[in-house]
Amino acid sequence: MTSSGAVGTAGAGQAPGAIGVSADRRQTLCQSAQSTVRASVDVITATLREQLPSYSRLSLDEQRRTVRETTDLFFERLAQGVGPTASDLSFARRAARRRAMEGVSAYDVLATFNIVSGMVWKTLRELGEPTPEVLLDLVAPLNRWTRQMSEAVISAFADEPLNRQAHDSVARENLFERLGQHGAGADLRALSHELAFDPDGPFRGFCAPRSFWSTEALAILHRSARQLPGILHFGYRGDRLVGLTQHTAEQEVVDLLRETAGDRCPFGVGLEREGLVGAELSLGDAERALHLGAARGLAVQRFADVWLDSTVSDAADRLSPLFAKARQTAETSPDLAETVRVFADSGFSLAAAAQVLGVHPNSVGYRLDRWRELTGLDPRGYRGLTQSMVALGVAPSVAPSHSSSASFSSSSSARTIAESAS
Repeated sequence: MTSSGAVGTAGAGQAPGAIGVSADRRQTLCQSAQSTVRASVDVITATLREQLPSYSRLSLDEQRRTVRETTDLFFERLAQGVGPTASDLSFARRAARRRAMEGVSAYDVLATFNIVSGMVWKTLRELGEPTPEVLLDLVAPLNRWTRQMSEAVISAFADEPLNRQAHDSVARENLFERLGQHGAGADLRALSHELAFDPDGPFRGFCAPRSFWSTEALAILHRSARQLPGILHFGYRGDRLVGLTQHTAEQEVVDLLRETAGDRCPFGVGLEREGLVGAELSLGDAERALHLGAARGLAVQRFADVWLDSTVSDAADRLSPLFAKARQTAETSPDLAETVRVFADSGFSLAAAAQVLGVHPNSVGYRLDRWRELTGLDPRGYRGLTQSMVALGVAPSVAPSHSSSASFSSSSSARTIAESAS
């Protein structure tokens, strides 16, 4: 027993080393500090990037998110007077593995904990609320947090495979092979963690013909990819090179692919989609875009630009009667088809379309009327113009082959991942 006001041993339910300060006071202080730190995430992130230049390899948004998530966890545990939980330590190890793959050194990752801890302690002291007794009560859990999280980082770097290139090659092959397989959800999450992907984060898919990509070219691609922020992994799937990226700018990936394989290699680019289900769907996007781009002689085709054409191509047999007359008319009277296209691209203005075509506005009006007579579609109305543009934009020969071993576009496969991961 100690006299009133003296520092005693921790009571039941208190963290070892803590003094008898009420949990309410500690929680109130931590909530105030957390609000202050949340408002300073940009400043903290900028400080880390200034003092630790290797962090410039990360995307700014990813680093801000990591700072916010880590400090939120820290204040939750500090308010409880405890150190990090097993889940917190697992989070730290996964983040450290990502940093290792992104080329950030173990020293710099460890330094972030010390820098952030110092900034947090400064915030706590400057709030004007805590007494020395309250601050002393926070010392042990703060030190325990920093020490245990640092140990988790060291463990993650120590566990890095000695032959990272061979390890990643096998993991990539397994990931691309198992996407869409029934019951592969748990395995996919484990594989994505091995490759430093966040399985619940955003993915973007890429696709190219395998014939342009030797094993040497693929190795060069992965070595060069380490210079970009985010995570990039590419591998073979049937007659395709396929790839998934996370937190990397789309154009930077496209530029890297073209620098490695040359301008003659065509690429399909998928939409950015969330989670492992989204990863498979985005690879399907990329494959469809590749088919359409190849048919049109385009080196890079983005699914975002051809989603309507792709959707119509998938239902070509069912929808062909809707477009038969328009396609036939476009073949026999290409000047009429071109007029419809230019009219749509000119803000539905006869004068603007005439200027582009180099004809009188009356000629444009005559051609639009003639198109309506031959096809039954009025390009001056929404329905007729939409149907006309779809007919002119989708050629019968560009529907993707669903028998390809590289196809990721099955919605049932996407449902399989969702069901097995749940």
